[in-house]
Amino acid sequence: MKYAIGRAGESPDRTKSSSDIYGAPRSRFTAKPERGLVLGPRDDSLLLDLFLCRVMSRSQIQSLHFGSVPRCNGRLRQLFDWGYASRYYMPTAPYGAQALYSLGIAGVPRVSRLLGSQGLELSASDVRAQRCRPALSLMEHTLAIADVYGAFRTAIADQDFLAWERWLPERLCAEEFEVRRKDNAARWRQRIFRPDAYLRLGGQETEMRMDLFFEIDLGHTNSRQFQNKIRAHAHYLSGGLFQQAYGSDGFRTLVVTTGAGRIGNLIRLAESEACQLFWFTTFDLMIQQPLGAIWSVPFRSDLISLLENQNTAKGEVSCVSV
Repeated sequence: MKYAIGRAGESPDRTKSSSDIYGAPRSRFTAKPERGLVLGPRDDSLLLDLFLCRVMSRSQIQSLHFGSVPRCNGRLRQLFDWGYASRYYMPTAPYGAQALYSLGIAGVPRVSRLLGSQGLELSASDVRAQRCRPALSLMEHTLAIADVYGAFRTAIADQDFLAWERWLPERLCAEEFEVRRKDNAARWRQRIFRPDAYLRLGGQETEMRMDLFFEIDLGHTNSRQFQNKIRAHAHYLSGGLFQQAYGSDGFRTLVVTTGAGRIGNLIRLAESEACQLFWFTTFDLMIQQPLGAIWSVPFRSDLISLLENQNTAKGEVSCVSV
């Protein structure tokens, strides 16, 4: 049944639609603030996550901050309307696909202050540089990093003896350095240390500390490129650069990859470099329990936990040939 639109006592105007009377539906692409916005602690945590991960999907945000989809969507809409979050969709995403979010320009000053309160002094220009949207070719990789971030955040929240201390994205932990070639003492070779992220965990009531770098592997890195990664990480540790930058003696590099076959190939490369610095697991296992016995280590046949043998990361790096 069709209804004409008009006021009581007037002849209905059949030329007007309901959108003319009540306003057009809100566009998912256009910001349109409707009410004042007051930010709280959860908003601050969410904006920090967007900065640290660069891009997050709605479901990734919901798993960390909201108990339901409607509450998550409603708050993200407000943050988008007021410019604290940017929202966009993949060009090939079907209708109804989840939106992707990054830090909005209005959130830059707030995030800069929040980072400063945590002892990480970054200028507004540094924060703006991190919020730049990654290229489409890197979007899958960026979202995979956010999966790892969320899995560890959730796992640490369930532990009474571990505390989340710091996460650094690639931009903030990348370094370039030079190493001397063994076959020619007068020549130097440049190495680039560029992990996907860094995480520092501490003990709640102890002096335990765990330093972790991450490499997210989607199967696109060839053998030579991965060997160069191994050597760069090994030099970064053995050359004292890590101790100088982070004030600790050792770290592990956690590689999260696509499947057991890929793990086997990468472990063989690590063993060819005589290096136990790199530990390996799959995305499926990591999402379930990143702290559990899910990690494959070169020269070992069993799976081990990150909480096993805290000194394993120290003194085991011999893969320093160039």
